[in-house]
Amino acid sequence: MHSTWYVLENGAAVDPDEVSPDGNGRLKHRDGYVAMRGSAYASRGVTAQDRAKVSRSEPKRYKTREAKAE
Repeated sequence: MHSTWYVLENGAAVDPDEVSPDGNGRLKHRDGYVAMRGSAYASRGVTAQDRAKVSRSEPKRYKTREAKAE
């Protein structure tokens, strides 16, 4: 099964959940800006195998309510 991820200017594919507007009308990820193809943001299909590689190499770190209180 494929998911659609954004492509950064450096060619890397990133999860759309990790991208947000920068305030100037562009989408930004912590590793750079999302590339443009004409007037649309560049994207590509990513397989479950590709997603697993990214999730193993860069685990998300969530804070629990207890950790925030400390």
